Amino acid sequence: MKRLIWLLLLCCLPAQATISFTQFAAHAGSGSSPYSLTVSSTGSGHLLFVQGYYSAGSTEFITSVSGGGTWVIPSSCQQGYSAIGAANSCAYVLSSSSGTTSVSIGFSGTSTTWAFAFYEVSTSLTGFSLDAIATSTYSTSNTAPAGQALTLTGSEDVIIQQIQCDTSFPTSTYINESYNYEQVQSAQPFGSAYLLNTTTGTAPAWVWNANSGGCAVGAASFTDEPAVSGTGQVGVFVVQ
Repeated sequence: MKRLIWLLLLCCLPAQATISFTQFAAHAGSGSSPYSLTVSSTGSGHLLFVQGYYSAGSTEFITSVSGGGTWVIPSSCQQGYSAIGAANSCAYVLSSSSGTTSVSIGFSGTSTTWAFAFYEVSTSLTGFSLDAIATSTYSTSNTAPAGQALTLTGSEDVIIQQIQCDTSFPTSTYINESYNYEQVQSAQPFGSAYLLNTTTGTAPAWVWNANSGGCAVGAASFTDEPAVSGTGQVGVFVVQ
């Protein structure tokens, strides 16, 4: 007599993730808090990220953000550099609500020279979580100041870089290490860039034809949350 025994094993395999750029918006100007930044209609469950730049003081940071979801304003993203009168900060939403077309940004101080940059990023998985944030300053004079290095723990990240220097960026500005450069405002000392689907936090280099005498830099990274999908089947038989 023959007996056939099948053992079925369901195998959960990690889904292949893809982090995608959705939109960028920015504005530089002057005026009192808050400022309403116009953006394209947001999607649901996406990462939203705002950068704040102030070039008339070193203690003026983002204090509130509304529109598009629940905003987090991390103090670890705040970087003031009194030597050049610069202040950088950021805020983020890990899972956006759909249909938002403006974001209201409040800030401290009385700065008359400011800029804001807005990112929306999506993932093919279930959402995002914060991986790392870091900031630094340096006074070395050069035409290729380094961006911010990060120590990543995620298996796949999006990194968003921020820089403010004492010299305005010309139109020829770019950034290496496969980053995508986004212009915050022409002929202003504000820079922004992003890198998708990466596992390395190596500091990039900003490159422009101007001699920077000092810069404040920062970066934040986010990883998409783990998800599993797919099944496998293994058959084992015994014959007697």
